[in-house]
Amino acid sequence: MSVNGKYYLIAVLLMVFLCLCEISHAMTAKEIVEKAQKSQVGESFRGAVQVETFRGDKRVSQHSLWVMGQVEKDESIMFLDFTEPEDSKGVRILCLIKLDQDPKGYMYLPATNETFPVDVLDPGTDIGGTGLSMADFRPLIPEKGETETLLKEEDVNGLPCYVVQIAAPDGKDQRLVWITKDRFDLTKLEQKTADGKIQRTMRVVEFFETKDGKRYPREEEITLPTKGVKIKVRQDNAVFGIVMPEELTDPKTFGNFKWQI
Repeated sequence: MSVNGKYYLIAVLLMVFLCLCEISHAMTAKEIVEKAQKSQVGESFRGAVQVETFRGDKRVSQHSLWVMGQVEKDESIMFLDFTEPEDSKGVRILCLIKLDQDPKGYMYLPATNETFPVDVLDPGTDIGGTGLSMADFRPLIPEKGETETLLKEEDVNGLPCYVVQIAAPDGKDQRLVWITKDRFDLTKLEQKTADGKIQRTMRVVEFFETKDGKRYPREEEITLPTKGVKIKVRQDNAVFGIVMPEELTDPKTFGNFKWQI
């Protein structure tokens, strides 16, 4: 073999080696979703949220609520407390998510002073008359037996994203999620039935960044095509690093505990 031929062979082998290294280090769909789920690990926050619901161009409802969250490695907690309008005032939702367990949800109704369980994975569960489901507050809630498939890469609002399909274990529905490549933020979601019909979409209209460089949604737009409904969710302000009172994490006490002074 000539000298030039040897150099050519070495170059080809080097390129193959580099390609194999890149493939071996390529992230799987499951790893991408897990990174997105863990991107807020260690965070605790409290924020004031405004929810506007529209049918066509007509606004049919407007709600104000407080959202508190505590996201840890093995357990996450989400607490919602409605303040407006009057017929929703005092309604509270508690969601408890533990590793390798089905999420548990509870709703407190001040009119009856009762707490009862709710299915936080059911997209048909309406929260406080807003049209939202708990999945809208925690769209990456893990479910046992889910399978993830990396479909492609695509830009959303100028942000390079992974597009991952997450299929439910019963095969009845699936959701596509767009997760940013730089910080693993969820920026878009489509929930579909088994036959491909879109039930729900979500996109982040605006992000904001904290002082430590983390990025969170400031405004989201959720649409329910089959119902002709559009929902705008905007976070007016937020505080991070708060301590959630234990009474708000307990299904027995979260409904009546006076956390606001």
